Amino acid sequence: MKRFAALFLAVLALAGCSSKKSSDTEPPVENDDKAVEEEIKTYSKDDFKKVDLALQNAQKDIGIHLNELDLSTLDFGEKLSPCKTVADPYSYKCEWSEYENYDQLFEESLKTPAKGRAVDAVQCGNDIYLYVSYDPYCDNIHSFALYRYSTETGELKELRSFESADDSYSIQHYQVVDGRLFRADLEKNCVMEVDPETGDESVFYTGKEKLDYIVASNHDLSVIEYSGENVIGRMIDVSTGKEKEFNAEDYGNPGMPADPDGEWWTEITPGTEKDLDIVTDKFRISTGLRTFSEAFLRDGRLSVLVDIRNTGYSESRMYTYDPDRMEVYVTDVSTLGIPVKYDDNILFIRYDSNYYSDTVSSSFGISCFIPEIGTAFDIYSSDDNSGYIDPVGLTYGISMYCVRNNENQIEKLLWLPELENSDKEQ
Repeated sequence: MKRFAALFLAVLALAGCSSKKSSDTEPPVENDDKAVEEEIKTYSKDDFKKVDLALQNAQKDIGIHLNELDLSTLDFGEKLSPCKTVADPYSYKCEWSEYENYDQLFEESLKTPAKGRAVDAVQCGNDIYLYVSYDPYCDNIHSFALYRYSTETGELKELRSFESADDSYSIQHYQVVDGRLFRADLEKNCVMEVDPETGDESVFYTGKEKLDYIVASNHDLSVIEYSGENVIGRMIDVSTGKEKEFNAEDYGNPGMPADPDGEWWTEITPGTEKDLDIVTDKFRISTGLRTFSEAFLRDGRLSVLVDIRNTGYSESRMYTYDPDRMEVYVTDVSTLGIPVKYDDNILFIRYDSNYYSDTVSSSFGISCFIPEIGTAFDIYSSDDNSGYIDPVGLTYGISMYCVRNNENQIEKLLWLPELENSDKEQ
């Protein structure tokens, strides 16, 4: 079943918290009680007629609307600056600040409680965890709190408060893996697991070298550490605790990514050392590609995104293979923005005019790209010159974005709704 199929039916007519598989994964084997599996059809890249599709941008409403949470409606309470608890609060006064009236703001922060403002967020199912800061005017000493917001009930609950000056900057990098909440504690050089109900913490992983940050990766938690000038990556299976090292310097561009939904896997073209095949239960396509960023299936078509990143140059191209028409549609999507998420077999892209120029940002937003028609549709946009949009808490199956102001505070959260399947299997 494929979501949003009904939403795009008219458009396509115009144009005519799963198993992980990788290059060393064996193809799926049917159970004995199932029907005899169909023969996998094999195609080479030369079997497909190349069709260059010029990128189109459409303003048509195609029925995708992001859920929104305006954080100005939430009350995170007030707290006095922790500067007041030290003998010499002025030792934490910034030598330089972007605030024009900083001296006045600093003096007021010592005696006037500051309202909480969200600076980070991560989503887990129907809950959003918000990292809240209270005092932006002291240097290297802050008050923070962790809140949980329920998108179902609207309940806002404080789970944990951080008042110490010692760890104010070390509490960061919240990540969700398989419904479990983790954070990096740089001061203690460990990864903590946070109880999503109570906020209680326990040590999940102790750094073997100097801990830098953590990243959610399907069923694994990737931990990046430094040993001198060497970068070390460790991937930890959260269900078993087993670790394996990987080349952290190549993290984010592995060349042979795994499909989190287990619908495709990669193999090497027989007789070559680098050319990649993408294989499904129904076909094998020898793409001739040496690397790619992501792939997904949609209505029997295979779409492959290839990102090329060199010094001073970047390019993103989408290749969509149609075995019924024996055509491969190629669209340069570089100008759309930054591809950030694949959800329901659609490519979601964040754009920001400031990303392409040195001028003040005049617009930012999110669009979705339908590869088989080479068309992108805006689903959120803003042109108020007041900030930028940023992907946060990206976990498999969930896309969440935050709209930040120029002081890096989150003003609004946006995420894809969980829609019911629109094309039910017969």
